[in-house]
Amino acid sequence: MRLHRGAGFEAANGIQLGLDLAWDLFFALGVVLLAWNMWRHPRFGRLLAASGIAIAVTFIVLNLTVFPEPPGHSGSIDLGPVIGLWYLIVTIRLAMSGRWAAAHEVTDA
Repeated sequence: MRLHRGAGFEAANGIQLGLDLAWDLFFALGVVLLAWNMWRHPRFGRLLAASGIAIAVTFIVLNLTVFPEPPGHSGSIDLGPVIGLWYLIVTIRLAMSGRWAAAHEVTDA
C-alpha cells in the first residue's frame, strides 16, 4: 500500500482548516456575547451592540458557507478585519469612559 505524495500535507491542512473554523466560531461567539451584554449599557448602547451582533453573525454565516476554505481564500469577503475595527471602536469607547466609570463606582459601605 503506497500513499500518494501529498497525503500528509492534505491531512495536516484539513486539521488546520478545521481549527481555523473552530477559532473563528469561538471568536465570533465572543463578539456576539459581548455585544449582547452592551445592549442596555449607557456608555455603549444599542447601535454598537447591534452592529457587533450583525457583523459577528454575518462572519459566522460566511465561514460556514465556504467551509473548508477560509472566506478570504474562497473569493468571499473576510470580515475578520471588520471585527477588529469594531473591537477598536469598543476599546476607544471604553477608554473614553474612565471618568464615567469612576463616578459610578460602587463602594462597599
